[in-house]
Amino acid sequence: MLDLGNHALTDGNWLMFALACGWICDLTYVTNFCAESSDGRRPGDLMSVLMQDFDMQADRLQVVATREEFWLSGRTKPEAIDHRDPPVPFTTNVWREYQASEPFDIVCLTRSPEYTPADADPIFDAIVKRFIDEGAFE
Repeated sequence: MLDLGNHALTDGNWLMFALACGWICDLTYVTNFCAESSDGRRPGDLMSVLMQDFDMQADRLQVVATREEFWLSGRTKPEAIDHRDPPVPFTTNVWREYQASEPFDIVCLTRSPEYTPADADPIFDAIVKRFIDEGAFE
């Protein structure tokens, strides 16, 4: 998710940026069944560095400020934390089991050529047509 070799926002690092800016107050991550981890509890593409206390089963995300040496070390947990942002509630759900309890303020639908096969394009187009008002923020 985090690309240290590229200082621009990418499909893989936007979430940490949005969390650090305080733009997300609650996150529900809806996945396809293939994204589940081997334990069946969490998607396999989550990063422990975004999870509260670096715990992959945590129910909150939390951005922490650490020294550059941590990012370059390959360790899974820093020795020192200089700052912790407020934790953000976080849940995951497989799409077939997901049911929202109330309407969302914002839906983020991403189509990444690196990660999404072209044969999924009609699904994205149908979702946009039915659920997303692209002029809502104009």
